[in-house]
Amino acid sequence: MSDAPSKRSIDSTPEQVTLAVDTERAETILHDIAVQLTFVGLTRQGAALHGRALALKRDVVHWAESAPAESQRLATIQELLELHERVKEERRKQR
Repeated sequence: MSDAPSKRSIDSTPEQVTLAVDTERAETILHDIAVQLTFVGLTRQGAALHGRALALKRDVVHWAESAPAESQRLATIQELLELHERVKEERRKQR
């Protein structure tokens, strides 16, 4: 077992823990989107998907400083999930 400090400290407030969990979830979805995008060509649709993923990533990166409301974070996560499905569909079309 590692002695490294946990991402979620015992001193964290519930809001900080929720923010950390939402951030981790969003980053995981973004990673999956990035992996799928490596198989999507840069057609007009592919470029649009890449651009949207980058914009959402930029939003998520700033969560630590801006601490958006939970409803806003959940809306972003929902948009990430929808984008992930669109990317997978585009990948299937291009096979």
